[in-house]
Amino acid sequence: MTQISAPPMIRLMDVSKGYGGKQVLHGIDMSIDRGEFVVLVGPSGGGKTTLLQLLNKMLTVDDGEIYIDGRPISRMPGTELRRSIGYVIQGGGLFPHMTVERNIGIMMELAGRPKSEVRERVAAMLDMVELERSLLDSYPSQLSGGQQQRVGVARAFATNPDIILMDEPFSALDPITRADLQGQLVDLHHRYGKTIVFVTHDMDEAVKCADRICVIQHGAVLQFDTPAEILANPASDFVASFVGRAESVSRAIASIAGRGAGAGGRRKELTR
Repeated sequence: MTQISAPPMIRLMDVSKGYGGKQVLHGIDMSIDRGEFVVLVGPSGGGKTTLLQLLNKMLTVDDGEIYIDGRPISRMPGTELRRSIGYVIQGGGLFPHMTVERNIGIMMELAGRPKSEVRERVAAMLDMVELERSLLDSYPSQLSGGQQQRVGVARAFATNPDIILMDEPFSALDPITRADLQGQLVDLHHRYGKTIVFVTHDMDEAVKCADRICVIQHGAVLQFDTPAEILANPASDFVASFVGRAESVSRAIASIAGRGAGAGGRRKELTR
């Protein structure tokens, strides 16, 4: 009996997007598997954030189609789609007039979940990102940058989405906090198996976090492969120049090797 393989979690087919007569993305074709951590890397203005925002219909494609778990998103209401996908930006994108508790629980509230369930889930998410529950009544202005970002990650995971999008979430943080949060995110990915699409222009960050790296320049995919393959066999001079920006290729390879055992292990699912 022939088995039908599951569709990729995310599939872009010949996707193009432009603004004001300027083409930003050109015929993008790519597939991202369920549970994969993909990092989009490249220079500013290359189309990374535009691609990310097409995935949850904050922007709409001009040509082509995007599929989420086999469903074309052109046929899905934008609000419904966005509520089913976690989203993290610089500073966590927190609402300044809401407490930590409400910031994390807001999407569950909008979905009509019981208050007791929301409170329980918010507390569990704080534990997950290693924040004290005493911060529940704090406001974003009372938190450090690292704490704000952890709250943003907690909110993204709170509704147990299959997909989490992250747009340069750690770029404004100091190096020590940034490295700590990168490590925590990789650990969360290994534990819970979410499909993560992460934007950065830091090759070190890409190598540390990604299962696969997609190098984008001028709205086109130059190479989409594992960190080890990109480091060893860059597809162009531009990709080679990005590899050269990594602090240490040997350190990067060691990072990949260190993640290997965990990445292949069994991942827990967050309980609903």
